[in-house]
Amino acid sequence: MNEAFDALPAPFEMAETFSQIHTISWKAAYHDCFPAPYLNGFTPEKRAEIFRRNYGVGEERPFLFRRGGMPKGIAILGPSWECEYPEDIGEICAFYTLPETWGTGFAQDGMRFCLRYFHEQGYQGAILWVLETNRRARRFYEKAGFRPDGIHKEFQLDKTFSELRYYMKL
Repeated sequence: MNEAFDALPAPFEMAETFSQIHTISWKAAYHDCFPAPYLNGFTPEKRAEIFRRNYGVGEERPFLFRRGGMPKGIAILGPSWECEYPEDIGEICAFYTLPETWGTGFAQDGMRFCLRYFHEQGYQGAILWVLETNRRARRFYEKAGFRPDGIHKEFQLDKTFSELRYYMKL
């Protein structure tokens, strides 16, 4: 039996829970993409500090996804600041679910929530950025209806990494 999915705004007081989910999910998703020193520096304590510092600043909204009342995923949603798109485009700034939920349909429930939220906010489309080498995430987003829009950006760690921008019309 599938336990109920729900999503709620992540209050400031849940910084530790939010950051724990973010860290565990992020490290699992990128374990074969980023160098170990970089992964090791991605800690719940640092994420909680960043969450607290940025909470309530700007228009981005953090959400906590639960299954059976237990926190299992997170999303940060807000308006897109991409100049190539009109103002009515939302952006999924972060989307992570715990590895134990992968392949269970939980992430699809989370994505449906995100898209419904954008629709209710009056957005006409949504974008997100995904690491080019993260094939699992790319398949997930493509299955949800997102497509690469031809824009990419690069950043440097021990080597050059590329992120692809994905878009979906709502």
